[in-house]
Amino acid sequence: MSKTVTAIYENGVFRPLKKVRFHEREKVELNIFKENESDDITKTALSIIGVGKSSVKDSAAKHDEYLYGKKRGDLQRAR
Repeated sequence: MSKTVTAIYENGVFRPLKKVRFHEREKVELNIFKENESDDITKTALSIIGVGKSSVKDSAAKHDEYLYGKKRGDLQRAR
């Protein structure tokens, strides 16, 4: 299970800004990004998948129509 923890680096130690639930001396693996870098990474990832760029606002409601070119009821009748 992964978690994103915001922390401040001071005196050679990363100090979480909120309480975290780990056992004392539990080993963890850290991927560290400066705050503005993580925002840039998120923006880049979203631009790759096209989130927010489409004018289509009803993709969930009309999923089958957009994907298969037919309305959901038409697909069920065809079976």
